[in-house]
Amino acid sequence: MEVCYNSNAKNPYFYNRYYVNEITEKVLCRIIEKNNTLERGKINNSKCKFRKVKVFKVGKGKYSKSYFDINMGFDIETTSINEKNAFMWQWKLCINEEVIEGRYWEEFINLLDLIKKVISPSKNQRLICWIHNEGFEFQFLRKWLKIDGEHDSFFKEERKPCFVIHDKFIVFQDSMLISNSSLERLAKDYTNTQKAKGDLDYTVIRNNKWICTEKENKYSDNDVLILSEFSRYYNKTYLINGFKPLTKTSALNKLLVDCCKVWCEKNDLTFEEWQEILDELNCGNYEEYLYLVNWVYRGGYVHGNESYVGMLFEFWHDIKGFDITSSYPATMFLQYFPMSKFEDVECDSFDELIELCKTKCVITQITFYNIRRTTTHSIESKSKCIECEGEVLDNGRIRKADKITVALTELDLQSYLEFYEWDKEKTIIHFVSVAERGLCFEYLVRCMLDFYVKKDELKKAGLLYDIEKSFVNTFYGLCVKRLSEDVVNYYGGEWHIKKAKGYDEQMEKSVLSTFVGVYISAHARRNLLKVVYRLYKVGKTVLYVDTDSLKILFFDDVAKKVIDDYNMEIYELLKKRCEYYKVDIEKVKDLGMFDLEYDKVINFKYLGAKRYLISYLKKDKKTGKQKLFHNQVVAGVPKNLLFNRYYWKKVYDIFEDNLVIKDCKLTSFYIDDGCEMVVDGVLMKERSALSLIPCEFNLDIEETWLLSFLDFQLSNEGREFRILG
Repeated sequence: MEVCYNSNAKNPYFYNRYYVNEITEKVLCRIIEKNNTLERGKINNSKCKFRKVKVFKVGKGKYSKSYFDINMGFDIETTSINEKNAFMWQWKLCINEEVIEGRYWEEFINLLDLIKKVISPSKNQRLICWIHNEGFEFQFLRKWLKIDGEHDSFFKEERKPCFVIHDKFIVFQDSMLISNSSLERLAKDYTNTQKAKGDLDYTVIRNNKWICTEKENKYSDNDVLILSEFSRYYNKTYLINGFKPLTKTSALNKLLVDCCKVWCEKNDLTFEEWQEILDELNCGNYEEYLYLVNWVYRGGYVHGNESYVGMLFEFWHDIKGFDITSSYPATMFLQYFPMSKFEDVECDSFDELIELCKTKCVITQITFYNIRRTTTHSIESKSKCIECEGEVLDNGRIRKADKITVALTELDLQSYLEFYEWDKEKTIIHFVSVAERGLCFEYLVRCMLDFYVKKDELKKAGLLYDIEKSFVNTFYGLCVKRLSEDVVNYYGGEWHIKKAKGYDEQMEKSVLSTFVGVYISAHARRNLLKVVYRLYKVGKTVLYVDTDSLKILFFDDVAKKVIDDYNMEIYELLKKRCEYYKVDIEKVKDLGMFDLEYDKVINFKYLGAKRYLISYLKKDKKTGKQKLFHNQVVAGVPKNLLFNRYYWKKVYDIFEDNLVIKDCKLTSFYIDDGCEMVVDGVLMKERSALSLIPCEFNLDIEETWLLSFLDFQLSNEGREFRILG
């Protein structure tokens, strides 16, 4: 046994590290007894030196389970040889902040058996062991575990477990799903121990005889210490209240249901009565639901102005970046939503449709002929076109087309009127459906505001606010969460996939309407595009747009007035909503407003949507002095990899079409039939494994888009917008 100092912890402390062979029943009893001082149940085993440990009861009746207040985290270290060979060379299990190490799966399974023997649980008692990104460990571990029944596992999809239960007792649960973050981010938000960086070189081929340095050991120790500490947070936050969420969304949904029930009581409604009303506000059946989420719903608007693709912008271009403070939560608080059932109406002309759009929530399907954009921003994605003919694309979006058929809300139609023109006389309106407008569900707004205000208070006090911030952001995810189509389980060594519950059953306990999620994103897009269009009308160029932010070229007083005018409109709306909800405006005064993102942009270059580099000056939070920051946003490439590899000015030179980035990420190869080979003189075996092999990334621009882009640059339109100054 070693006594180790955890130098990476915010509040350093001593912990014990054991090799698995040192774990006797006596030692295990002492570890399990640690931190358990209050009795909520008993472990009945006369051989144990302890008799009491807290047990949290979850659920009611025959479906109830009890979970021990024992903090556990598990992690493995592996080595990947090639696509067909990968091996676990070390595992670590942390129990109540005590670390146990082993090198063979047989040792680990024996330890699990010993834990069950010592605790001697009853039929409905469970012990949670946390794994971060459980799908990886599960692929190595799955043929060792005793997973025998349909209810012993639950997966988001094949190979992505939410939890699996070994031997009807130990629940391996994924901490990534409940934290919705990396292990490093989880540690910053929830634990004293922090993740070590760079102390274990994964390019080195190791076997299970490898002798670790103290630095290597501490690296892997920290990973499981973090999970053990997170377990304590989870137990004291959720299990103690009789609730066991699998994801952050499910944790928030439970809180929202509770808020809804309180709201129902205040409004003299039973929860069941309100659900019947909600049923009327929702889609009538699964087919309507699919139409809504597939064709009407659109996510955030992301676009790089094709006039300046590939250009290097420097400080003298005076680029300013702005983002909307909590864009999605702001729409919940400020904007209107459908608050009656959508009903089909007769609409004989486009002008009549426009009139309806002024006062109603509208969903319509329209066919446009000879449609073409009026600015350098193409706002409609081809993927949202029900029909599309003769299209010319701008990075996947419609620049022009002979014909498109789309489903739109009145908000999207307003943006169409600004950003596109078409042959009006040929326009076909297939149907128009309308609903009455009203404010969002009060319990949703107030629940969200509680987290937002708390986050803002902590931020202003200089305290950590990331947990509150993550919950504020999760509200949108909850509103747009799609219904399940399949249920995936794993038992008997096989995957089992069956159809999920029907539409009515899945919606039965929901306290939200699918239309709320649709309109949150529609309002957010409209707010952003409204400003983009206003800037265009006064001759200002928006270079890049991403969901809730924009970057403006040659920022001056004219552009500033556009931003200020928009912010004033939002402030006036804020005052009305604060008066209605009786909320102190000082607590939400920035909500929904554009805020300056950078003090000064030094360099900026983009190659399309989600492909840009930026270097900027901003005050350092620790020193308060101006500091140069770099940010690389390239979908599919690890954050800031280029800036970490090269001198920052060189990065802008090499950031071009067809840039090949070597060994920038890992490709997964699943090995289901096991593997065996001699690694540095040691025979290594796995029943199943997952090999992670470095691969390159080719930063190529899609050929069809490149051709249309070149055509645009050669056109009068392209030449006009390419001129700077």
